[in-house]
Formats: sequence, C-alpha cells, structure tokens
Amino acid sequence: MIEKVRDSIYRSVYKGQEISFKLLDIKESDHMWIIGSEQRGKELHIEFETTNEETTDMQYCANLLNALKEASKENEFSVVFGRFILEIIFKLNERVTIRFSGNNVRAELESSDGKTRIAETSFYADGMSVLDELDRLFLKLGEDTENLWICSDFEDER
Repeated sequence: MIEKVRDSIYRSVYKGQEISFKLLDIKESDHMWIIGSEQRGKELHIEFETTNEETTDMQYCANLLNALKEASKENEFSVVFGRFILEIIFKLNERVTIRFSGNNVRAELESSDGKTRIAETSFYADGMSVLDELDRLFLKLGEDTENLWICSDFEDER
C-alpha cells in the first residue's frame, strides 16, 4: 500500500523493499481521456528517491516497475492521488523517461544529439523482462535514426 511519509514524500513496500518517491505534480494528460466522457485522464509525475548504487542496479529498477504494476492492479494510485490517474511518469536515469500505464511501458531516450528515441512495450510478466526488452529495442533503433519509436509485444524472435 502506498502511504504518505511527509509533505510530498510517499513510500510503498514491494517484496520487503521500501521504495520511496516524491510527488512532483499531477497534470491533465494531453493524450488520454476517460472513456465515455470529455474528461482528460491524469498524469502522476514522480521522482524516486534512490542512491547512486540503486539507479545502476538492474534488479532495483526491475523492482520499481514491478511495484508500479502491482500498485496499479490494486488501484492504489487512484485511491491515494485521486481518480483517473492513468499514467505515471518518472526518470529511470538522466536520459530515460518512463511513461507507465497499466501493462504498458513507454521509454523515451534523450540521445546526445538532442533527438528522442521512443521504445514501447505492450505487456510484460516482470520488470526485468521490460528492462531487457527496452535495451533490445533501443539497440534496434540505433544512434543514427531520427525521432523514431518502436513497439514490442514480446513476440519477436530473439
């Protein structure tokens, strides 16, 4: 369960590991609406409180994604932050922004040439499979492409 620790700091526990994050903002989405209404969905912008070792630890990042998926299934974000939270947005590291919604993860990689590469996965079993798949997709995009995105449903041959 997500609990408020202080001011804009929240904590969730996933498999015994505490995951703390700071609420940055709740914004109206510019691309998601509530079905059957004219009301826009909401984006929850957060920043995870991590140490330098954690941000480079693939298992920690995988646990972040797993914790988000579990909390989304239980509808915890809507309960804690208000109705219609459809997307959670955060930086995985300096260059990668994650847009998480349900079983969909969209990663936006800011390259050194100022262009953005986008990779998206549509379903996953666990966080580590998402990280592996995003790595594969970003390698497939390569550094010499312009503003491309690629989507995967994990059925490609490896």
